[in-house]
Amino acid sequence: MKKFSIAMAILAAMVFAACNNNDAVVIRLNETELELVKGETKQLTATILPAEANPAFEWFSSNPEYVSVSETGLVKAEKLYYKNASDTDVSPVSIYCKYNGGASECKVTVTPLDVKELNLEIDGKVGSNDVKLKPGETRKVVARYYPEDADIDFSKLEWATSEFEVISITPVEGTAEAEIKASWNGSALISVAYSSLKASENVIVDPIQATSVTINNKSNNTVKVGKTLKLTASFVPANATVVNLWEVTAGGEYAKIDSETGVLTALAAGQVTVLVKAGNVRDEVVINVVE
Repeated sequence: MKKFSIAMAILAAMVFAACNNNDAVVIRLNETELELVKGETKQLTATILPAEANPAFEWFSSNPEYVSVSETGLVKAEKLYYKNASDTDVSPVSIYCKYNGGASECKVTVTPLDVKELNLEIDGKVGSNDVKLKPGETRKVVARYYPEDADIDFSKLEWATSEFEVISITPVEGTAEAEIKASWNGSALISVAYSSLKASENVIVDPIQATSVTINNKSNNTVKVGKTLKLTASFVPANATVVNLWEVTAGGEYAKIDSETGVLTALAAGQVTVLVKAGNVRDEVVINVVE
């Protein structure tokens, strides 16, 4: 009987201690791990044991800059969290719920927000068809991606031009920008690609018309048979777009000339008339071929 009384006393003491021990509060969350796309939200809910009516839970984040939480447990993925600058894998952020000495944790990993649309901007306009340049002119082009807060790796933007001799394109490292430069008259399709997305614009390079042309050193107009003579010309403006300038208009049996370089080759003794032209302007010189 004495042993029974002692056992009952011990049991009563244990029940009393349990009823007065706040550490016995257990918090349970509806989620202990979450994976959210940047910008996405998720409601966390908590319950406690032993149960209480309307417990005043306290919510907080270990890194609210990356994952925030409201007073009611609404979690929002703000941006990707990398524990170390050299990390390539995203690290989780802990969301804690506390109440009356008890606590529970949910680990939240933010995943990238993918680019869903890609466009090209030139001269401040998106979708500006048939952009026109003059030879030597440059323009900034920008890859506009949507949503604007998407996680994009600029090093994976692929810039291209269909006609490099007409338009060259140079990416600006670490940005969504590139520079195009008009080199010669014609047209070229410039484009930018990212993942499966692509945007392009047509660029037209208009020639710069010469207003006048003058053959240089007209006094040096004699060349021996079998020799060559290089002719040059000056244009106004100096950056005029010219091609296939030179031709022999008379005396073709005595000399021939390279239409692009202006190098005349003497074939036989005689008199040769050479014409240089650039659009609607031209000039002539007479060359004497001697033995």
